[in-house]
Amino acid sequence: MNNIFGYLARRRPEMSAVRPTARPWVLSALGFQARLVFLAVLGPYFLISAASKIGGSDLSIGADVAGTFLSLGAFYSLAPVQLGVAGGAPAMLSFAVWIAVHGLVMAEALLPVLLVVGLATRFAALGLIGLIIITSAIDVFGHGAPPEAVGGLFDASPYDQILDLRLLWIMLLTVPAALGGGWLSIDAALRARRRRRANRSLTGVPARWLT
Repeated sequence: MNNIFGYLARRRPEMSAVRPTARPWVLSALGFQARLVFLAVLGPYFLISAASKIGGSDLSIGADVAGTFLSLGAFYSLAPVQLGVAGGAPAMLSFAVWIAVHGLVMAEALLPVLLVVGLATRFAALGLIGLIIITSAIDVFGHGAPPEAVGGLFDASPYDQILDLRLLWIMLLTVPAALGGGWLSIDAALRARRRRRANRSLTGVPARWLT
């Protein structure tokens, strides 16, 4: 974040007045805290949801689909309209739908892990935000979620499964998307390693000592 504001300040001096005043450790702690909350609240949900779509798993829904590692439940969950048109046969789906379903399942399984360990944290958080938006649209337009499940904003009920809860999920994910994973993350360890290598190269340490 400081790099962004520093760049803006160089390009437009008046932007220097809006440089954030929070200490770096505070921003780092927020990123770590958001990852910890995600692990405790949403991590199991995403991993169980992904496992239910993978064939051969104890949690998988539907029969295994030939030619892929997915179960029938994955196609029903992520491409319900297309699967209905294809007569319930995943083999009859178009190549684009086939790839889209595989990509969504892989994202559902891998992105939470990346976020929790703090590797490519911003990418993982942004990917999860996109995944939540896509799957919410599938629930509404593909599965025809009832109005009481979709819910509404600015009403007296904060418990609606789609609008209320998933908007809160997205707001949680905007923290690591903007601030990164914090000090206790693989990203931070990699940055520290690169910084040490750069400092050693400036002091004339032989390159072979750095490997």
